Amino acid sequence: MAKNKDKKEDSSVEIITTEQDKKDEQQKSGKTQKNSEYDIAQYVAFLSAMKFLKKPLEAIPTFTPKNFYEQIQFIDDGTDQSICVYINGTWLSVAVA
Repeated sequence: MAKNKDKKEDSSVEIITTEQDKKDEQQKSGKTQKNSEYDIAQYVAFLSAMKFLKKPLEAIPTFTPKNFYEQIQFIDDGTDQSICVYINGTWLSVAVA
């Protein structure tokens, strides 16, 4: 079984790897792919909901949001527009100019 060796010929480097190194790389890339698929799956519902426009509310919300998507609400009372964000159990409002 050959070990990793570096050969220098005309300023080029050749790396020789063992079969075990190749198997290790395949396993690592397989795990990375599964983890990235899982990470994306967490956000599919949120990203799907964001495809549609949110209808603005007429007053500051009084409900407790069930997910991150509901934590951001738009307010339009006819004269002023604002964005409400649910943080630490309270709704905070920011006026939009």
